[in-house]
Amino acid sequence: MDPSKKEDLSALSDQYNDPSSLMAKKVQRVAFLLEDGRRLLDVGMGPGAFIKVVDGKFAEVFATDLDDEAIELCKNNLKGSKSKIKLFKSDMSQIKQKLGDMNFNCITCLDVLEHISFEDAKLFMKDVYNMLEDDGIFVFTGPGFFEKIKIAMGERPQHLHSHSPRGWKKLIESSGLEVFRVETIQYPLLDWKILRERLPFFGMCCLIMARKPRV
Repeated sequence: MDPSKKEDLSALSDQYNDPSSLMAKKVQRVAFLLEDGRRLLDVGMGPGAFIKVVDGKFAEVFATDLDDEAIELCKNNLKGSKSKIKLFKSDMSQIKQKLGDMNFNCITCLDVLEHISFEDAKLFMKDVYNMLEDDGIFVFTGPGFFEKIKIAMGERPQHLHSHSPRGWKKLIESSGLEVFRVETIQYPLLDWKILRERLPFFGMCCLIMARKPRV
């Protein structure tokens, strides 16, 4: 992997440990919105900050990353967890194949889809649909519209694409999932709840929740 496109896991861990940071607010918000469940799949778990926050909410947690360093760091961070946790290495295109017919009542994908191509993201979302049980929940977070400018200027070599909340919503719904929540994690200047929920376009970090409809 190109070193310029690899996440600095040490710096990322520091951000998750800072309660005032966007990263910490993100995992706390997602954890707050999720109900307790049977089985969670966390895709691109990084150092395991989100899994640590939701420890005990799910009986079983499956988590995957392509980075060996992330997997080792996650193992160390999750020692003594209440949930039964299974970590495994996988490219996103191989996750469903490795898990077989296993299904989940929740799949989380936090700040991951922007790291793969748009076409690969669409294919992955089809796998998400097939891995979710009926009424299962998918949770996405990712950068917003203004990230597109930074990508175009070469300031985000690790990101391949970004979209407005509407654009991400369209991508997620292309899989057959039904989006029921769109908001942003943090708003610039006036960080009011009403702005985060009603005008997510201008926010920092988009959060989308979708449900697999019953057939």
